[in-house]
Amino acid sequence: MNHAGLRLDQAPPLHVPLAFFATAPLFLAVAGWLLLSDGAAVFSSPWTPVTLGLTHLGTLGFLSMVMLGALYQMTPVVAAVPVPAVRGALGVQALVTVGAAGLAAVLAAGLGGGSAWRNGAAIVTLATGLVLVLGPVAVALGRSRTPGETVAGMRLALACLAVLAVLGVWMAWGYVDFRFPGSRRLWTQVHLTVALGGWVGGLVTAVSWQVVPMFYLAAPVPQAWRRVVLGGVAIGVVAPLLVLASAHAGLPWPDPQLAAGLAALPVVLAVGWAHPLLLLGSLRARKRRRSDPSLLAWKAALLHAFLLPPLAVAALLSAAPAPSLLFGWWAIWGWAGLVVHGMLTRIVPFLVWFHRFSPLVGLQPTPPMNRLWPEHLQQVGLSLHLASVLSGVMAIVTGWEIAARVTGGLVMATAAALAAGLYRTWRQRPTPPPENSAN
Repeated sequence: MNHAGLRLDQAPPLHVPLAFFATAPLFLAVAGWLLLSDGAAVFSSPWTPVTLGLTHLGTLGFLSMVMLGALYQMTPVVAAVPVPAVRGALGVQALVTVGAAGLAAVLAAGLGGGSAWRNGAAIVTLATGLVLVLGPVAVALGRSRTPGETVAGMRLALACLAVLAVLGVWMAWGYVDFRFPGSRRLWTQVHLTVALGGWVGGLVTAVSWQVVPMFYLAAPVPQAWRRVVLGGVAIGVVAPLLVLASAHAGLPWPDPQLAAGLAALPVVLAVGWAHPLLLLGSLRARKRRRSDPSLLAWKAALLHAFLLPPLAVAALLSAAPAPSLLFGWWAIWGWAGLVVHGMLTRIVPFLVWFHRFSPLVGLQPTPPMNRLWPEHLQQVGLSLHLASVLSGVMAIVTGWEIAARVTGGLVMATAAALAAGLYRTWRQRPTPPPENSAN
């Protein structure tokens, strides 16, 4: 493992990232239960309440909880500046968890109905939690003088999360006794671009430049290409926002939704084609040939990414629900979900080993890092994940009830495998050395 240039001494306490990571499988289990109970109705339209609820369980509950934990962990280590007020991170995590769960429940029940107080409470709780994350992490990243595309990409991703939060709250309030700000399809499309392209895509690409060479001994991607990818992400997020702002201001676009979709092509191509090609080339050149489930998860995610641009174009040009559903499922659970799944199985053992076992090296026997999360558990979780992706595609394409319900069961099983691995790794502690007998 290569961790040159990292400030591991500034890492936050172990419980901070693990608290965020441990919540992710719970959201995943609820998402699987929704699929199992509602079946094909979830895949009938991207606009049904249950589908919106499922989407936010995946994006806010699963992906973002892990990504926020990763920001708390990586900001002081990579950017070399501690995150202020890190002692309050558990309270922030609780707010984000309650807010995300509440918003997903409100969406699944239908934002336009129910209690306005309940809806507003969920939105305010989530917004407060996100602000309390964004503020300290933004201060740390703003103070950092560490050069490089990883820190720049983290700043971009954090900015996208801030914009995403504003758009999301604005749209959500539009359903709660207020007037929606404009075309739902246009706002939703830009919201999705910022979420998947800027927040998820920006952080995944930025972090990959650091963790892939570190964990898998791969060759670094050339700096010029890293900047091309980062530039594509930035342009592909800012341009649709400008289209949205101009349409909201009254500029008479012939088709603002199409314009926003075309403006997003740079981020789609950067995340869907450029980044996977560069990273797969880097992995192909690695000297160490031994593979493991987390590396296979990365490769599977990068291969999934190649279909994102054609699926995005199909979703933009087609009025039928299936292309939009396919793109969302493939992007959230296929591409991003596999990245997050694979990184959990690698970074959690590393953190536990670093905090609990590394101080004992040379003093007493310590277990290898790769044994803290057993490989057979990783293989089971990854197999279930891949099976659920394919099963969900079949359910969307065919409309088969049984395929949708099987997908729900597989997602729940994947959540159980992840939770079991997290718990087993977390409970690993050094064996106290035997006491010397007094003679």
